[in-house]
Formats: sequence, C-alpha cells, structure tokens
Amino acid sequence: MMAVGEALVHVRITVLQLCLGSLLFLSGWAQIGHSQHHSPPEVVIPLRITGTKRGMRPPDWLSYSLHFGGQRHIIHMKAKKLLVSKPFSVFTYTNQGALLEDHPFVQRDCYYHGYVEGDPESLVVLSTCLEGFQGMLEIHDTLYEIKPKRLSARFEHLVYKLHREKTQFPPMRCGLTEEEIGRQLKLQRRENSILRQSSYEGWWTHTRFLETVLVVDYE
Repeated sequence: MMAVGEALVHVRITVLQLCLGSLLFLSGWAQIGHSQHHSPPEVVIPLRITGTKRGMRPPDWLSYSLHFGGQRHIIHMKAKKLLVSKPFSVFTYTNQGALLEDHPFVQRDCYYHGYVEGDPESLVVLSTCLEGFQGMLEIHDTLYEIKPKRLSARFEHLVYKLHREKTQFPPMRCGLTEEEIGRQLKLQRRENSILRQSSYEGWWTHTRFLETVLVVDYE
C-alpha cells in the first residue's frame, strides 16, 4: 500500500537515514567495493510509472518499475529537500594550520528516499545527480546496489546483490553503536509500517530539524 501522508516524510528522516543520505551525498556509495557483490550484476532499465494511478499519491512522489532478481519491483520515492544546508559550507586547513571556508555549488534536488511496494520494511536511498540512479535498495532484508551503466544510451543500470554480513560502511558512522543502529532500524520500520496502512493525511503537525556536521580526515 502506498504511503500518501506527509507524515511519512518527517518520520523517515531519522538519525540513521540522515547518515545514509549523507554518505550517499558525499560519494554516491563509491565506498562499496566490488568484492562485496554477491553475484554478477543484472542489467535493468528503470521505467517511470505514470497514468491513472498517479492520482493515488501526492504529485511530489515518483514511481519506477525495475525488473531484477526474477521479479518486478515498484519503488516509490520522494526528494529529500532538507539533506544539504544552504549555503553548504566546507572548512579545510592548510599545511600551516590556517582555516579556510568555501561554499561550493551543490545540487539539492537530486537526493531521494522511499520504499519498495509490497515490503513495508523496505528502504530506498538514491541519488539522481549523475543522470541516473545510484544508491541502495533494501528489499525483504536483502541489500542491492544500483548504479548507471557507463556509456549506455538506453538508461541502463547495473544492480548488484550485496553480502549483508560483508557490507561495511565507514567505521563510527554517525557515532552510533551497532546496538543503537539496530534499535533505530526497528523503530523506523515499525513507524513506516503503521503509516503505510493509513490513508489519513495531515495529522503530523510538528516539524523538527537536525543539523548534521560531517568531518572528513584523510589521515
């Protein structure tokens, strides 16, 4: 069942998902090495879903059909508008220790989060900044990586099945322990499941913001 309430957007912006979105923003999931892929990739062409069913969901939600793993998957996603601050500040230090501040141009309308139809505990975290889908899909407790196929003129993408036990994100992600991450995952999935079973809109009246600071040290 499709989620149609604005509450879904606010509830899903948890600390854990902000960390996932931040990682996606920084590198497009380039940290995930090919050695973690469970099998050779499948070639898929995401197909936009439009038509009569569009009236069943708010206009700011996008839906795509992807066929991989022997079945068709329908993903529903919405832009994460509050992921990158404006202006976006980058602080660096020179070799002499002087602090430098820069405000590079950053696209703010190409980061999406959502879910997969038929799986209330699924998770979709994608970027479209590079003229294609790049990110992660979690479907029925299975992780997939998706990225554009190079030099493809048909909007082809590669989908990799990942080893869950071998999938490693950068250490100390968001400063959370494994126990806390597991607790937040359970909480998020329970909230998403409840929201998707409800068609009532507008009941979420409080908007909260979390400021996230990323520190990158090449050493």
